[in-house]
Amino acid sequence: SLFSLCLVWYAVLLLIIQYIYCMDLTDEELAPDREDIGFNKQRGDSSPILIKSLITVVFWAALYVNISTKPKSEVDVSDIWELKFDKIIRLRKYITRALSQIWFALIILLLLAIGLLGPNMHITRILSMLFALLFCALNQTNSSISLTIRSILCIILIVCSTIMLIIVYTYHFNTIAKFWDFVIPDNIKNMIDLKSMKRDTFTSITKLTLVVIALSIYINLFYNSTTVESSVEFSSIVDDVFLNWIHSVLTFVHKYLNIHKLDFIWLTMGVCILQSNTGLIGFLCFNLTIFGMCFPNRVQVIILRCISILLSGFILVFMLYQLPTN
Repeated sequence: SLFSLCLVWYAVLLLIIQYIYCMDLTDEELAPDREDIGFNKQRGDSSPILIKSLITVVFWAALYVNISTKPKSEVDVSDIWELKFDKIIRLRKYITRALSQIWFALIILLLLAIGLLGPNMHITRILSMLFALLFCALNQTNSSISLTIRSILCIILIVCSTIMLIIVYTYHFNTIAKFWDFVIPDNIKNMIDLKSMKRDTFTSITKLTLVVIALSIYINLFYNSTTVESSVEFSSIVDDVFLNWIHSVLTFVHKYLNIHKLDFIWLTMGVCILQSNTGLIGFLCFNLTIFGMCFPNRVQVIILRCISILLSGFILVFMLYQLPTN
């Protein structure tokens, strides 16, 4: 409600400014060089201000309805629903938990795509790769500490992406571009590749906007479902014979993957290291891969995590080495 109230007052402020710029004022009374930020003089045409007035009225009406109906919707009917629709509620929790895991995996893939794809190396790609690797490491456990760190990293990434989005979007305005040129040094602008982002504005803004939207949806909708201590078992939800058969098939596949997942990981890692030109780091990781297959599963997991940390550090150092120095 606070954000909606700020949005409504922001719309009112824009409406007042638009009304002032529609007045018959001279250039000495009102500066004419504000077209790059959307403030231009429109004499004789009242349609823009009329449309904005209607939109502002709709904002106020929606805010009033939201505030007035909120206390009425806080009636506690959870007990009634739990008694009558217990299995539906548990099924909803199960689906929400599954969607939260899938959504977080999509966030990691989005960050990896931003970090890997692009003609020039800049600090935005390195930060995307860093956060993707951190999220991959934190996704291996569901402890309260890892979930807290995950939420903190999500908020930090949202703030960084929003700042970059504002800089990239406002750098097209001549008045604000002079301010950024004065504030940001040339070497920092080269590191974030601001000029290249200005040439390809749509792609840059789209990537940053997708990151902000995806993380905001995860925190607002799915984060609470991952903090529940006890997981919901699918077998306790369904009683139908066909659904139980599907559950038994999924259980068999899950057990098979748990038994052979380390073999798949070792094979994939060995092929990737052999196909890549990583020098001494790749040779060391390949030897650790062969060496780790001779140990029990717990030791193999520890060796795999060591290899993952080593390769992650190598990737970040390699990306930092590609940054422009001038």
